[in-house]
Amino acid sequence: MSVLVALRGVEGITMTAKNGKKQLHFTLFTFPPFVHHYPDGWRHPQEMLGGIYNPLEPDIWARVARSLESMKIDAFFVGDGGAIYNSNENSPATSLRYGSQTLEFFAPQFATMIATMAPELGAVSTINTEELNPWTFARMAQTMDHLTKGRVGFNIVTGLNPGGLADNLGTDVREHDARYERAEEFMQVCYSLWQSWDSDALVRDPKQPLFADPAKVHEINFEGKYFQCRGPAQLPRSPQEIPVLFQAGQSPRGRQFAARHAEGVFTISPDLPAMQAYYRDVKDRVANEGRRESDLAILTGIFPIIGSSEAAAKEKYEQLIELATAEAGLAWISGYACYNFAQVPLDTKLSDMDPNDFAGIQSIFELTMASSADAASQTPHLYTYPHVEEPTVRDLCIANAQSIVPKVVGTVKQVADQLEQIVDAEGSDGFMFSTVHMPGSIDEFAPVIAELQRRGRFRTEFEGPTLRDRFGTRPYPWSIP
Repeated sequence: MSVLVALRGVEGITMTAKNGKKQLHFTLFTFPPFVHHYPDGWRHPQEMLGGIYNPLEPDIWARVARSLESMKIDAFFVGDGGAIYNSNENSPATSLRYGSQTLEFFAPQFATMIATMAPELGAVSTINTEELNPWTFARMAQTMDHLTKGRVGFNIVTGLNPGGLADNLGTDVREHDARYERAEEFMQVCYSLWQSWDSDALVRDPKQPLFADPAKVHEINFEGKYFQCRGPAQLPRSPQEIPVLFQAGQSPRGRQFAARHAEGVFTISPDLPAMQAYYRDVKDRVANEGRRESDLAILTGIFPIIGSSEAAAKEKYEQLIELATAEAGLAWISGYACYNFAQVPLDTKLSDMDPNDFAGIQSIFELTMASSADAASQTPHLYTYPHVEEPTVRDLCIANAQSIVPKVVGTVKQVADQLEQIVDAEGSDGFMFSTVHMPGSIDEFAPVIAELQRRGRFRTEFEGPTLRDRFGTRPYPWSIP
């Protein structure tokens, strides 16, 4: 079979407005039904509009999806930890008591529902290569891409609560880089299956009669270290052929995986210099893979907090900080690290601990050592965890409870200015925004989107029917054997 050079309708160009300014991208990021990258958010007095909505029922999510669609947001991005965090004291008790990413819908099913509720909105589902077989995922992805007419994407992760997931699958926790090695092979199987039908293989001619041309449907006969798959796929090529792939790795190995496979990256950086360093590193890796820099959109995480005045926005920010509990952060970070932090005194310095115990989450540690005063002065409305010279386990827990995602705090104009500045300074191509409470935070963010539209920095209509049309990216040109 031939090398995939480009897919239908994809130009791989940087998206700019008529005024010549770079267009911003936005996706909503959340772990439905409760956690929005802020484990204590369920206690916020305005969460689910003060208890009017039940987050386990579809009504609230239909409202959210349609709001995002009306704002012309790129996609609803669904996180999925795969299991209740149970590493703290080898028990799920802390997670259950404090609501630390405890309840989670199965992301692919939730994303399918979202795409149905909002027939123009993109939907991105997190999938874990340690949880699914590539045959199962490839079938699921093609089904979703066909039934949404090409509006789906998938966030490919290899970790995120590896201990809790392994306990429920009855498997061992694989070492960090070994998980990525396995994921590389996982994706090769998927690419082969997604292109195992030639584009004209499905004939459906009753006169011949010929339903599908067997000569144009190919077994892949994949034999690898981790997977074996005969193929072919059970469906013809879908609208996007290869769905839009996202990646959220912060480690060097994760960045390399993203540079090869992803068209979107979700990253978290504490300040503008860190955003710029990540942006340049990943874009250089993309170029080294033989791709255009514009083939991958880098989306940095933010918490927009908007007020009628700067003082009102800061008051909302302070409420977020006050609600955060170290215990909720403790459960969360223990799950990320697959390590029982309860066995370590909270005042233990992180520098005194063995970094090999947390090889997969070094970036989380780095994020607790947030902006310097100089870095913060460059972005006056970007709030991160206060800089700590010698951070402790307690600092790590509190930083996670308050959300490691930087907060953009201010009026509509101030927040719009800050977001423009980050993109124009090559700190990102757009943003994954989280909410303090649902759905009110989305309603508060809508005027920022309207302001960016007024400035010509964000779309007023979708560029095309597929998610790839909105991002203007291209997948890696894989050679299929």
